[in-house]
Amino acid sequence: VGGFRGGGGGGGKKKKNKVPTNSPPHPNYHSVPGACAKLNLFSGPPIRTYTDHTADVISLSWSRTAFLLSASLDKTVRLWHVSRSECLHLFQHSDFVTSVDFHPVEDRYFLSGGFDKKLRIWSIPDGRVKEWSQAPEMVTSAKFTPNGLMVVAGLYHGQVYFYSTEGMRYYTQVDAKNRHGSQSGGKKVTGLEFLRRNPGGGTASESGRGSNASSRSSRDSSSSAGSSGRAEGSASFGRSSSSGSSAGGSGRQSTMFLEQLLITTNDSRLRLYGLDDYSMLQKYKGLVNYSMQISASISGSGDYVISGSENGHVYIWETLAGGSAGGASSGFKSAKKDRNKKPTSFPVTTCAPPIVSAALFAPLKAVRHALLAADIMDGGSNFDTAADLSASMVICADYAGALQVYFRESAYNEVVEINKIDLGGLGMEVGE
Repeated sequence: VGGFRGGGGGGGKKKKNKVPTNSPPHPNYHSVPGACAKLNLFSGPPIRTYTDHTADVISLSWSRTAFLLSASLDKTVRLWHVSRSECLHLFQHSDFVTSVDFHPVEDRYFLSGGFDKKLRIWSIPDGRVKEWSQAPEMVTSAKFTPNGLMVVAGLYHGQVYFYSTEGMRYYTQVDAKNRHGSQSGGKKVTGLEFLRRNPGGGTASESGRGSNASSRSSRDSSSSAGSSGRAEGSASFGRSSSSGSSAGGSGRQSTMFLEQLLITTNDSRLRLYGLDDYSMLQKYKGLVNYSMQISASISGSGDYVISGSENGHVYIWETLAGGSAGGASSGFKSAKKDRNKKPTSFPVTTCAPPIVSAALFAPLKAVRHALLAADIMDGGSNFDTAADLSASMVICADYAGALQVYFRESAYNEVVEINKIDLGGLGMEVGE
């Protein structure tokens, strides 16, 4: 990914962040023409269409066993399964629900957060709340850490709170906002994404165990984070994956964290934090995001960050500009390298309003399947020596409801003989 700097489209609410409108077409990402039209990421019409919600659906979460949770502004969370056409269960809330997330280890449980300022861990078999905590402000994004031992909640004015899953006890917090200027009051947190970086160089987004958390967290500051509660008979969460470590509670025990957390906020910024000392490692700028519930995500390799935008473009950054990081904050030679202002971008929609509400990289497994199904690669192909296929396919959705899939030309050229199929800069929208 790369080679194109700047953006296009404009349309931001703040003039200082307005993006140039005369940018050239992106040279790397194309929706592929000719013989490559067989590169179908989607298999055809939707397998299921669910219409039971009566207001906007804000958040979705998949379990490992093909169950789906949906959170809505109709004040409900609904449970579905792809094999069934009807809703399996409805979980009623007292206000808008902005976030939902299956527990990554014990998917009998899920997390919800919303405008009533409550974080709830629900038991699906019992149909009731097992743990809860009262946050100081409206919860606009919430997620389990990938080992399931912690709950992370993004709030309305840029605060991000960490709680132990067991007992929902306050652990620590970070403020994802500018120190000075018009945005210093903090803006809504719209997305949370985890990234692991091993000292040995391996990376993985949303997986693994990570490093021990810093002892500087304020475990005794629960009064500042609101109250918490626990239903009788509540179960333990994720202890089998914690290597003997426990979250929250006693200050003598350390918590196993993934090393980095990507936070999206409504001040048109993304911020990457190291979870060994909770310091900001990188700030990503260029997108326009002042009102929508846009959430950035990370490629499977951990090397790229992607986000939609309110100006019709998709934006891509290298995760750590100027080199990769082995640990959390250890990869930076200078504090001046904490801002990445030069993303790759390309336009994907001209609908009104020109909003790309979601953008993400297709999973590596899906990319391989599409290449094999299109006979572009055979079963004996060496995927390991190919380009970073985890960042080769981009799926994006716009405010008009259109889905588009783009393939990165440099990755394509590395796995296909260029004299047989040449993209040639042409474009075709696949899967719209």
